[in-house]
Amino acid sequence: MSLRSMVRKISRLKQPYFDQIVEKIKVSIFLILNIMIDQIIAFNKTFVAQKGYETHPLVPKDIVVRGFIIDSETGALEEIER
Repeated sequence: MSLRSMVRKISRLKQPYFDQIVEKIKVSIFLILNIMIDQIIAFNKTFVAQKGYETHPLVPKDIVVRGFIIDSETGALEEIER
């Protein structure tokens, strides 16, 4: 189905039905974004833990390198353990 035909069908809907569709789309997008954020956080935790930035040749030995993950819901910081 083309975008044009979808727009035509949507424009013929009555307002309550249109509002229901928009609400369902909002919920779907919200759920997809939450899943993506969770996957990004899990990837970052793994990446930071495995990468070992503290041993990078450009980081001086006397500099302490720590990694933190911020919880997007609570704002809490979680230190990455090495």
